[in-house]
Amino acid sequence: MTFGLVNGLEKKFKIVLMNEKGESWKIHLRRQAKPDGRFYMIGENVPKKKRQKIEAAPSSDQSCFEAIVTTSNLRTDSMYIPKKFAVSNGLIENHQIDLMNEHGKSWTLYLRYEANRKRCNMSRGWRSFCVANGKKPGDIFNLKLVRNEERPVLKLLPMNLHKIEPSNDTRQDTEKSFLV
Repeated sequence: MTFGLVNGLEKKFKIVLMNEKGESWKIHLRRQAKPDGRFYMIGENVPKKKRQKIEAAPSSDQSCFEAIVTTSNLRTDSMYIPKKFAVSNGLIENHQIDLMNEHGKSWTLYLRYEANRKRCNMSRGWRSFCVANGKKPGDIFNLKLVRNEERPVLKLLPMNLHKIEPSNDTRQDTEKSFLV
């Protein structure tokens, strides 16, 4: 699980960053997806000298990737696969791919590599897969390559997200107003 998911940042767009010197900045976050499947949290009101993109930690497991359902990818009935995932698993040569849910039901989608844009997408079935599995815009889940034969198979992995309760703050003599 990513840091952002575990810590509830997919729902909160205001945080306070504090460095080791005690300097702090109130940051308004904007989540931005890149075509290669990575996500960035971009601070929109960071002082210029402090501004930088904070990249989500990449996974070392190249058999999985995180899929995010968006209004746009449901409308277009297609979803981009991270380039690194597609290349490392040899998917750019394939023309079809199966998506399998947790119960073993499969949907066959078309797979297309756009060489000029260096990206790969699945289409003609993405919307059906999402609707049948109750996935809505904003939902995040993992897909794992479980078979890479003539027609590769991506399986929907269960997400065991547990509600994380805030721990009791045991710090003394610190102002807690920034934790809002």
